[in-house]
Amino acid sequence: MVIPPRLSNAAIRQKYATENLNLSGKGLEFGAYDRPMFGLNELNIQFADYYSTEELRDFAARDGANPATIAPVSHIMKKADFAEDFPKNFDFIIASHVIEHVADTVGWLQNMHKVLVPGGCAYFVIPDKRYTFDIVRPPSTLGQILERHIYKQNTPGFAAAFDTVYLFRGVESPKVWSGEIEPRMLTPRFDAKKAFEIASDYYHRKDASVHTHVFTFHTFLRIIEELRNIGLISFEVLTAHDVYEPYNEFYVVLKKPEIAG
Repeated sequence: MVIPPRLSNAAIRQKYATENLNLSGKGLEFGAYDRPMFGLNELNIQFADYYSTEELRDFAARDGANPATIAPVSHIMKKADFAEDFPKNFDFIIASHVIEHVADTVGWLQNMHKVLVPGGCAYFVIPDKRYTFDIVRPPSTLGQILERHIYKQNTPGFAAAFDTVYLFRGVESPKVWSGEIEPRMLTPRFDAKKAFEIASDYYHRKDASVHTHVFTFHTFLRIIEELRNIGLISFEVLTAHDVYEPYNEFYVVLKKPEIAG
């Protein structure tokens, strides 16, 4: 899975989009913040986020990013069933490093399905826990995904905030690939008491953003397959690719059936 050095992870993301999406159609990108996958004038694309453009610009100024680079938000996703307020004519959706933050994965996918045209595609770039700060966290299970959907848990919950802090391990993905570091070699940044304090504070922040779920390439595809088997989603896997060395993300394109289901 080694790729030519000339391709950055950003270039790989665009490569898969170009090969698998109808980029001449109407698109929607979730959670672009200050790094949309394509330039604002390259595609017929709109942007959706939980926060407004103004709120995101405030966050960017606080966090040292350039507020001027924030992608303009056309659709604010305050409601769990966001499809109710969205157009239903998108040819493609892009979500890069977003789905791991979503509490109700099933509900989110169902809403995506509603706003896509038949044959439309949802393209995900997803961090693989094997090469990220989630390296020691166990992968999310199908049961956890189902429980959060059944109980309509639309916020991450304290456990996700705590695990994000307590099980955080600082890693550089190239060193994981080379074998320089292994999970058993890594030490916690905080003990349980300190992690509890930090998580308690972070959990109540307006813009708290944690990895509610953690995936590997294979566990994510199995979850999608089982959600299809159960009948909760009807997306088909159009294409998927495991993590490229030396990066930390994998790529999945889900297609809505031509005959809507």
